[in-house]
Amino acid sequence: MDIGRRLRELRKDKGLSLRDVEDRTGLPQAYVSIVENGRTTPTLQMLVRWAEALDVELHQLFTVGHSQPEVPELPERIPVGAQKRTLLGLFGQMPAEDRALLISLGRALVKREGKRG
Repeated sequence: MDIGRRLRELRKDKGLSLRDVEDRTGLPQAYVSIVENGRTTPTLQMLVRWAEALDVELHQLFTVGHSQPEVPELPERIPVGAQKRTLLGLFGQMPAEDRALLISLGRALVKREGKRG
Protein backbone atom coordinates (compact mmCIF):
# COMPACT_ATOMS: atom_id res chain seq x y z
CA MET A 1 0.00 0.00 0.00
CA ASP A 2 1.26 3.47 -0.87
CA ILE A 3 0.10 5.62 2.06
CA GLY A 4 1.01 8.85 0.28
CA ARG A 5 -1.08 7.96 -2.74
CA ARG A 6 -3.98 7.01 -0.46
CA LEU A 7 -3.75 10.32 1.43
CA ARG A 8 -3.76 12.26 -1.86
CA GLU A 9 -6.74 10.24 -3.09
CA LEU A 10 -8.72 10.96 0.08
CA ARG A 11 -7.77 14.65 0.00
CA LYS A 12 -8.89 15.03 -3.59
CA ASP A 13 -12.10 13.05 -2.95
CA LYS A 14 -12.91 15.57 -0.22
CA GLY A 15 -12.16 18.46 -2.60
CA LEU A 16 -9.34 19.75 -0.40
CA SER A 17 -6.17 21.52 -1.49
CA LEU A 18 -2.71 21.11 0.02
CA ARG A 19 -3.34 24.43 1.76
CA ASP A 20 -6.56 23.06 3.29
CA VAL A 21 -4.65 20.09 4.72
CA GLU A 22 -1.99 22.47 6.06
CA ASP A 23 -4.65 24.61 7.74
CA ARG A 24 -6.39 21.60 9.27
CA THR A 25 -3.28 19.68 10.41
CA GLY A 26 -0.64 22.34 10.96
CA LEU A 27 1.67 20.37 8.67
CA PRO A 28 3.44 22.51 6.03
CA GLN A 29 2.18 22.14 2.45
CA ALA A 30 5.68 21.11 1.38
CA TYR A 31 5.64 18.21 3.86
CA VAL A 32 2.14 17.16 2.77
CA SER A 33 3.35 17.09 -0.83
CA ILE A 34 6.46 15.08 0.06
CA VAL A 35 4.32 12.48 1.85
CA GLU A 36 1.78 12.33 -0.98
CA ASN A 37 4.61 11.78 -3.46
CA GLY A 38 5.93 8.85 -1.42
CA ARG A 39 9.26 10.40 -0.48
CA THR A 40 8.69 10.01 3.27
CA THR A 41 6.36 8.15 5.63
CA PRO A 42 4.34 10.04 8.25
CA THR A 43 4.33 9.04 11.92
CA LEU A 44 1.24 7.65 13.64
CA GLN A 45 0.61 11.02 15.30
CA MET A 46 0.67 12.73 11.91
CA LEU A 47 -1.67 10.12 10.45
CA VAL A 48 -4.11 10.70 13.30
CA ARG A 49 -4.07 14.45 12.56
CA TRP A 50 -4.46 13.72 8.84
CA ALA A 51 -7.46 11.45 9.44
CA GLU A 52 -9.10 14.14 11.56
CA ALA A 53 -8.40 16.76 8.88
CA LEU A 54 -9.94 14.53 6.21
CA ASP A 55 -12.86 13.66 8.51
CA VAL A 56 -12.26 9.91 8.22
CA GLU A 57 -11.52 7.13 10.66
CA LEU A 58 -7.84 6.22 10.98
CA HIS A 59 -8.39 2.75 9.48
CA GLN A 60 -9.79 4.36 6.33
CA LEU A 61 -6.31 5.68 5.54
CA PHE A 62 -5.32 2.06 4.96
CA THR A 63 -8.41 0.70 3.22
CA VAL A 64 -10.32 1.45 0.07
CA GLY A 65 -14.05 1.64 0.63
CA HIS A 66 -16.08 2.63 3.62
CA SER A 67 -16.09 -0.50 5.74
CA GLN A 68 -13.65 -1.41 8.46
CA PRO A 69 -11.26 -4.15 7.38
CA GLU A 70 -12.25 -7.61 8.50
CA VAL A 71 -10.07 -9.27 11.08
CA PRO A 72 -9.37 -12.86 10.08
CA GLU A 73 -10.22 -15.49 12.63
CA LEU A 74 -7.26 -17.50 13.83
CA PRO A 75 -7.59 -21.12 14.82
CA GLU A 76 -7.61 -21.46 18.58
CA ARG A 77 -4.57 -23.68 18.97
CA ILE A 78 -1.79 -22.34 16.78
CA PRO A 79 1.51 -22.57 18.65
CA VAL A 80 3.03 -19.15 19.33
CA GLY A 81 6.17 -20.12 17.39
CA ALA A 82 4.09 -20.90 14.30
CA GLN A 83 2.30 -17.56 14.60
CA LYS A 84 5.61 -15.72 14.80
CA ARG A 85 7.01 -17.58 11.79
CA THR A 86 3.88 -16.82 9.76
CA LEU A 87 3.93 -13.15 10.77
CA LEU A 88 7.64 -12.77 10.00
CA GLY A 89 7.14 -14.49 6.65
CA LEU A 90 4.34 -12.10 5.71
CA PHE A 91 6.34 -9.16 7.02
CA GLY A 92 9.25 -10.16 4.79
CA GLN A 93 6.97 -10.18 1.73
CA MET A 94 5.76 -6.60 2.28
CA PRO A 95 7.16 -3.76 0.21
CA ALA A 96 9.87 -1.83 2.09
CA GLU A 97 7.75 1.32 2.45
CA ASP A 98 4.90 -0.68 4.01
CA ARG A 99 7.33 -2.32 6.45
CA ALA A 100 8.66 1.14 7.41
CA LEU A 101 5.12 2.39 8.01
CA LEU A 102 4.21 -0.67 10.08
CA ILE A 103 7.36 -0.33 12.19
CA SER A 104 6.65 3.37 12.72
CA LEU A 105 3.06 2.63 13.77
CA GLY A 106 4.22 -0.13 16.13
CA ARG A 107 6.77 2.12 17.80
CA ALA A 108 4.20 4.88 18.25
CA LEU A 109 1.69 2.45 19.77
CA VAL A 110 4.31 1.11 22.18
CA LYS A 111 5.13 4.69 23.26
CA ARG A 112 1.43 5.48 23.76
CA GLU A 113 0.89 2.34 25.85
CA GLY A 114 3.99 3.16 27.92
CA LYS A 115 2.57 6.59 28.76
CA ARG A 116 -0.75 5.07 29.87
CA GLY A 117 0.82 2.51 32.20
